[in-house]
This record gives sequence, structure tokens and C-alpha cells, in this order.
Amino acid sequence: MFGILLTSFVQEPIQVHAQQFWTKKSLVLLTLSTFLLPLYLYNSIDLHYYYERVQIRAPFLALPFAFASGMAITRQVYLKLLSGFVLLAFLIALVTFINYLSNIDIVNESYLRAKVMPSILNHVRLSIMLAMGSYLAYYLFRENFKWCYNFERWFFLTIAVSLFVFVHLYSVRSGLIALYAAVFVEIGYYVYNSRNYKRTIGILSVIILLVFLSVRFIPTLNNKWTNTLADIHVYQTNAYPNYNSLTTRFISYEGAIAIFKNAPLFGCGLGDIKTEMDSYFKAHYPMIDISILPHNQFLFWLAATGIVGLIFFSVTFFFPLFQTRNWSNRVLIVHYTILFLSFQTEPMLETQLGVAYSLLFILLPLTQEYKYKLTGSSAL
Repeated sequence: MFGILLTSFVQEPIQVHAQQFWTKKSLVLLTLSTFLLPLYLYNSIDLHYYYERVQIRAPFLALPFAFASGMAITRQVYLKLLSGFVLLAFLIALVTFINYLSNIDIVNESYLRAKVMPSILNHVRLSIMLAMGSYLAYYLFRENFKWCYNFERWFFLTIAVSLFVFVHLYSVRSGLIALYAAVFVEIGYYVYNSRNYKRTIGILSVIILLVFLSVRFIPTLNNKWTNTLADIHVYQTNAYPNYNSLTTRFISYEGAIAIFKNAPLFGCGLGDIKTEMDSYFKAHYPMIDISILPHNQFLFWLAATGIVGLIFFSVTFFFPLFQTRNWSNRVLIVHYTILFLSFQTEPMLETQLGVAYSLLFILLPLTQEYKYKLTGSSAL
């Protein structure tokens, strides 16, 4: 991100950036969606937490502004950037897998207690990025991308399959949902282009069988499934909820809705959302040691900024999907699909890593797949 920002300012002065920025609706609205929205709906008492939330969203101001410059990203450079992400994802998965092999029994058992195999990044965000890495590796194979030699195309297909398998072994619910979201987007494109419904039914049957066999024979996934069923039972029976990840998430949804009802129009304020959630957990679930933010990005905005903020965020953040020719942009469609689903269970935009991942994979496809240069012309 810093490299893109510095490169853009080396190429052109800031006034040129400003002129070009305001001509691109998608970039302007992305900035409005999460960085400027809190400034418009400022009604917080806890200024420290408010500024922390705004600071996390700083890339939504800087990066769209940088991408609006005349910095040209050719198709080949774009694919190389994607390949760099794929290789990094594969390296992280490989190191994590090697570490897993040295502690198989301990790690497998930990999945029964809502734990996951140790990794260098937050497991939720990492699992989603690994799923995206699997899809992008397949995308590079499909695009016949290579650095120097023809065999590299098949190397990326191997990575795609390896990451696909590893996401199942890693067994994080968010990553599995993201992985199969990408699969179903590709199936949707296949059905639309081929109209081959019989083969589609066959593909879906294979996927269902694959899911069943994965749950049955992959120990981490089998234990995660067992833990998930137990967690749901805890919530349904109002049993002791402490340290149950799904139950705590469901409770955070209840808290967000309760906060929204107290301030339906403009919410409690971005700076006060944590205080309000702490108060809700303490009042209704005092046995839970650690309260959490609403683990749903839409409910987070609903509680913090009310119905006005939620509508504003939803329209501006997802606007790039409704630009001309957007439905032919597979990387962007897959990414937005993954984000939409991850927003149901995670406040993705409330961490630096979540912001970086979410924004970069919107902006990079926009520079290529929408058929317009960063300089503002209508075709590459």
C-alpha cells in the first residue's frame, strides 16, 4: 500500500491527483463509504476510540486517491501482483502445515475447543485470504499466466488445488464459506455461458460429495463440525455461553440490534460502540469474560451509525458492482461475494488487515477489469 501511494505521488503533483480523483465515482464513493462516513455522523463521547476507528480506515482515503493518479498498471503487471499474493499465501499455508505436522494430535484435539492450528495471522482473516489465494491461483491458470516458462501455468493450478485442500484442513468457517463462494461464482458463470445444466448438476453433486467426505475424513474439519453443533446447542438451550465462539457472535448480534433500537436514526456513535457493547454484555451476559464488537459488519454500522449510516455504507461500498461492464469482472465479483458473506460473521473493516485485504482487491481489479486506465480513459 505504501509502495502504491509513494509511486503515485512521485509521478504527479497532488493537485493533479485531486482533479483525477473526483472524476472517478467508484473511488470517491469507496472513500466516502468508510472513512468520511464517521466524520459526517460524528456523535461520539469516547474520542480516543473514535479516532482509533477512523485511523484504521485511513487506507480508504489514501489508496483510492493514489489509484486515481496516472500510474499505469498494465495487464501483465496486474497478473504479476496477483501471482505475488498467491505465492505468499502458499508460503504461509506451507509453513502452517509443516508446524501442524509436528503437533497433529494436539492441534486436532484443540478444534473441539474452538481453537485452530497456530499461524502468523488472525485465523479468520488468514483463512479468507487463503481461499482468495486458491481462487486467484486458478484464475492465473485460466488466464494462462506465466513469468517465463509454459509449465508455470500448471504450477499455479497445483497451488490452487493445494490451497483448496489446505483451507479444508485449516477448518475455519469463514474461510470455507469464502472458498465455496468462489466456487459457486465460477459455476454461475459456467451455467450462464454454456447453458449446460446436466453437467452443472454433475458438478454440484461432486461438490456435495466432496464436502461430505471432507467432514468425514479430515480430522480438523470433523472436530470443527462437532464443535459447531455443540456451540449452536449452547445458544439454543441458553446454556453457559462463555468461550463459545458462535454463541458469543449471536449475542453480539442481539446487542447490536438493541443498541440500534435505542438510537435508530444515527446510532450510538462510532466511538461509543465498544462501550455500548460492553454494557450490553455486562447487563445481559455477565458470565462472559470478554465482550466483542458486533461480529457482522452491517450490524456494526447499524448500531454505530443507525439506519442512515447503514444505507449510506451499503450504497457507496458496493457501488463498483453496479458500474458498466462489472459483471464480466470475475476477480471483483468473487471478491465482493466473499466480502459480503464474511460481513455476516465478521467486522472485516474494523481491523487493519481486514481493511488492507478488502480495499486492495477492489482497487486492483478496478484498474484492469473495468476497462479504464487510472488516467481516466475509457479503455486499456
